[in-house]
Amino acid sequence: MRFIGLIAANFILLSVSSCQKDYKVVNLNGNEIAIVGHGGMGISSFYPINTAESFLKAIETGADGIEIDVQLTKDSVLVCFHNRDLEGNTNLSGLIHSKNFDELLSGMYQTSSASAYDIISLQNAFELLKNRQEFIFVLDCKKNTSTEISYKNYRSIYFRSLVRLINQNGLIGNVIVESQDTQFLSLIHAKLPAVKLMFYPADFQEGFEVASKLGLYGITVSNSQVTKAQVKLAHANNLRVALWNVNTR
Repeated sequence: MRFIGLIAANFILLSVSSCQKDYKVVNLNGNEIAIVGHGGMGISSFYPINTAESFLKAIETGADGIEIDVQLTKDSVLVCFHNRDLEGNTNLSGLIHSKNFDELLSGMYQTSSASAYDIISLQNAFELLKNRQEFIFVLDCKKNTSTEISYKNYRSIYFRSLVRLINQNGLIGNVIVESQDTQFLSLIHAKLPAVKLMFYPADFQEGFEVASKLGLYGITVSNSQVTKAQVKLAHANNLRVALWNVNTR
């Protein structure tokens, strides 16, 4: 799949088919677009997103890195999972945060394939790549909790768990953290100022205003919700742009 005439974003999250890069762009990333596999190989892949198989296949195909949806378990383990509820695409039910990690080890994705695909931790995902310092990891930090818990306490545990894993794996320069929670991003910045932070807004204008005010690395926005002029505006204000839902030429 060739991507020609894109709107000069800094990186894109996509379903990976092949990663030939023969486009000409101008941006804040050395005039190159980084191709990052959305949950690995993307939502249309044979493999479920956020699985070891999907991550490895994306890297094998030639992606510059992988985007990972990250959630926190009841016992403070960060795991790779997208949906709010386990029911529907796994053999379990309930929120990730209602389960201890050991309970998730018995779970697997329900697919039409006879193969079994496990739910894995973020540490497991990092360990898949022995040369992980060569790749980009975009961490979409999702905050799916029940109303019974203190969100402030949850945020604090989530933040500390994430900082610990980034440090343990030597990935400060390789990780991009994206979130809709500005206080969470501020906590990360205070502890790890070198980590790149992206705000995930409802639309470009909100993203531009928040990212500019907080001095963030950039904005994550759907390809259908941004224009070439808006990307140029972001770049003029030293903000990178990540696009998702990039499905066509």
